[in-house]
Amino acid sequence: HDFLHPAPDSGVQSLVVAMSEVVRQSGEPKFVNIIQRMRDGNLDRDDADFLMRRRLSALSPEERANFYDNALFIMPTSKQTIPITKRYLAQLGQPVARADIVYDSPMNGRNHAVDEINLPVRGALAVGAIVMLLCNIVPEEKLMNGSVGEVKKIVYSTRKGPRGPNGPRCHPAYAIVDFPDFEISEEDKLIDGMPRTCVPVTPITLQCESGCCSATTMPLRVSKAITCHKCQGQTVGDGHPFCKCVVGLPCKNNKSPGLAQVSISRPTSSDALAIDDTGGDLTYEQILSIGQGPAYQKRRDF
Repeated sequence: HDFLHPAPDSGVQSLVVAMSEVVRQSGEPKFVNIIQRMRDGNLDRDDADFLMRRRLSALSPEERANFYDNALFIMPTSKQTIPITKRYLAQLGQPVARADIVYDSPMNGRNHAVDEINLPVRGALAVGAIVMLLCNIVPEEKLMNGSVGEVKKIVYSTRKGPRGPNGPRCHPAYAIVDFPDFEISEEDKLIDGMPRTCVPVTPITLQCESGCCSATTMPLRVSKAITCHKCQGQTVGDGHPFCKCVVGLPCKNNKSPGLAQVSISRPTSSDALAIDDTGGDLTYEQILSIGQGPAYQKRRDF
C-alpha cells in the first residue's frame, strides 16, 4: 500500500501499469472470456461444460496420446511432477546425467545454503530433453530465468565423468542447450558449427548470506512437468517449445489464489489444453469453485 499510494513527502515513486489487452488467446474470444470469469469467480455451467470437455478422459485415444507425447504438464505440486519427468526421460532413450545440487560448508553442522537457496536438490539431464534455465545469463537478449530450450550435448571434464570418484557429485563441465528465443546475431554466436541460439551452460555456485556456505548446481531443470508457480510467463502453442499443455487443478483448499487461472491461460487456444483427471474424477463443483473464496476476494479487493 505504501508503494502504490506513497505519502507526498516519502520520496517514493511508483508506476502502475494496467495490462488490459489479452494477446495469448486473442484468436478465441470464448476462451478469453472463460479465463476472465475464472479471475472474477463467476464461472457458469456453460463454462464448466466447456472445460469438462477438455478432460484427458474425455479426449479420443489418439488425441490423448498426442497430449502425453507433446504436452507440457503443469501440476499443483513439485511431488506431482516427479513421475512425469521420470517417464519423459525414460522415453527419450538417452543416457541420463544426474545433476544433484552439491552443498559445501567449512563448518560441522547444517549448511546455511540448504535453507537460503531455492533450487532443486535432485536434477537430471539428457540429450533431447526440454529444459528450463534457472538463472539469468543475458536477460536483455532473452537468456534468463525461465527460458526454455533443448539439450543438444552434455560434456564432462574427464572421460570417466560421473563414473569417477566423485560419482553424482560430479557435474557436467557444461551442457549445450538450444534456446530458440535467444536474441544473438549469427556473427556473435557462441559455438561454431551449431545454430546461433545454442549456448554452453555451466554449473553455478551460490553463497549463503554469510558467505560461509555454498551450493553448486547445473542451473537447468527438465521442463516436461513444472509447477503452477513456475509456469508464469510460459506460452504453449505452435511455434513454442511445447505445442500443448496438460493442467492439474489445485486442490479445493489451496491457499494461493489464481493458480488455476494462470495454468489454464498458458495455451494460445483451447485445443492445446487438456485438464488432468487421471488422479480421480473431476467434478463440476471443482470447476465452478475456481476464483471463489476469501483468498480470491482479498486479491480482487487489493
